[in-house]
Amino acid sequence: CGDYEWPVLAGAGGSGGASGGSGGGSLLILCNFTASSSVDLAGLVTVDGHAGSGSSGAGGAGGSLVVVAGQLSVTGTLSADGGAASASSNANGGSGGRIALHAYQPAWATATGSVRTRAGAAQGSWSAQAAAGTTLWCEGRAVSNVDAESNPHGCGSRRLEIDNGDLPATTYFAQLNAIRPRARFVIDHLYLGSPTSFSVRAPTAFHPETMPDERSSIVLGNVSGPGVSASSITVAAGTDWTVGPAQSSAADPFALGLRSLTVEEHGRLLLAWAVWLRATTVTVRGELSGVRHLTLDVGAAVSLGGSGGVWIDNATGTGVDREWAAWACAAGVASCSSAGGARRLQGRYGFESLRLLGDASLTLDAGVTSVGAAQVDVLATSRVTVLGPRTTQLRLVARDGLRLAPGAAIRADGVGFAGGERDASCFEGEDAGEGGMHGG
Repeated sequence: CGDYEWPVLAGAGGSGGASGGSGGGSLLILCNFTASSSVDLAGLVTVDGHAGSGSSGAGGAGGSLVVVAGQLSVTGTLSADGGAASASSNANGGSGGRIALHAYQPAWATATGSVRTRAGAAQGSWSAQAAAGTTLWCEGRAVSNVDAESNPHGCGSRRLEIDNGDLPATTYFAQLNAIRPRARFVIDHLYLGSPTSFSVRAPTAFHPETMPDERSSIVLGNVSGPGVSASSITVAAGTDWTVGPAQSSAADPFALGLRSLTVEEHGRLLLAWAVWLRATTVTVRGELSGVRHLTLDVGAAVSLGGSGGVWIDNATGTGVDREWAAWACAAGVASCSSAGGARRLQGRYGFESLRLLGDASLTLDAGVTSVGAAQVDVLATSRVTVLGPRTTQLRLVARDGLRLAPGAAIRADGVGFAGGERDASCFEGEDAGEGGMHGG
């Protein structure tokens, strides 16, 4: 809980009654009367949670720290760490708190101190470590076209850091929250210092049938840090994400270096125009858009679901892009705005190029109806696996060419009618023990 851009909440106390640790406090340091008003933090500023006690005390959560300055120098230590669970307990530590640093002049690049929002350590058989908190660097002033909702504090740039240090990886999500009613978030740079599970909640009013347009919007410009390759992002139902740079090309694709990326049903993900995956697991059960060139390299595993698909706004685009979009929509390998009505995905996935390299794998769930691209390459030892049960034909469509290398495979084994079932037009054997009759 708590607003990651301007946190004010004190940390929550740990469970265990009186044995639970108290949460960290809430502190504002303000010195911004002029652009030259300065804050020099060379010592220690902490809003840490307390550790639990006794045989059942969980740690308290880290609190909130906001620093606002014309000029900011951080050479000391700022901390909103969660408290550890009691050493004699079977309990979790408190989650990290929130720190927000607002400086009119850039401060992050010159900061040599430590800024921490780590969780407290779990104890006993408790296996799920609490999540880290967040550190926001809001630097400089936006000079024009400030969106009051996505940039309420007029930041020139926004860097968000999530780092749980050397604590074990956790399945708990590090969340973005804003106390005031808000649905649009922009992060210019997301830094993951440790393995992180990251997501954003949909507005409470969202409902896929009655309120489908009550959604949260998240823009991630850049993702970096030593924890990226072991981190995961979940695009939750009722949220719209934009991930990656505005510009990419087939020759210089956007490398998505995450361990995993999941798009839930009723979630929407806009990716860069060209995307390259290596050692990344991607699961799509919602809407995918933006990406035209998709390359799966060594260790990449992509699963496409029947509740999701590729969405194309074919009322826009010029040149080759519009030509490709017209083909994809006419071929039925994507869901398109020209069809009118609600966005119905129907398990259709269309790309301009789809390439599988190395040992990459592409899995198509039972509800997927069509996959296509202008050029489809299944090379090396890569594989396409079709899941069932299926009673209708899956369409794998290529406009210009399809290449299947000698060591590669496209498999749809055993995914037809279940035992004892058949199409009405197929002959039913008269004797017990008859094998299935031809269904082609």
